[in-house]
Amino acid sequence: MKLTYRGVQYDSTQGAIDDRFDQRREPFTLKYRGTSYQLSPRTVAEADAIPTYHLLTYRGHDYWVQRPMRPANARPVPVRSSRDRISEVERQHQANLLRNLERRIEVARQKNDAALLDALEQERRQIKF
Repeated sequence: MKLTYRGVQYDSTQGAIDDRFDQRREPFTLKYRGTSYQLSPRTVAEADAIPTYHLLTYRGHDYWVQRPMRPANARPVPVRSSRDRISEVERQHQANLLRNLERRIEVARQKNDAALLDALEQERRQIKF
């Protein structure tokens, strides 16, 4: 089928199989929000990719909702509580503050600035509590 997009004509390849990823044999390493995943190009899509439709009725009107079917052997994804995530962020923030403070203390030592060193040492004591 001939198509045109912004004045450029091209042939439609609808239904053609994309084999670019079949040439790779090693798994892809993906990262999303700090969590790494591995995706193998050899793996065939599982049954959870097949959508399941549910007939629902609201105030006398029928409509269909598409929900993915969950395989029987699927394990629930572990979810960290918000308290765990907050404490992890707090620890990282504390480490960043201390690392930055250590760098500032080193610069003050190189400049032999005693007043600044005293202020930075006092700041270090406040951060550690």
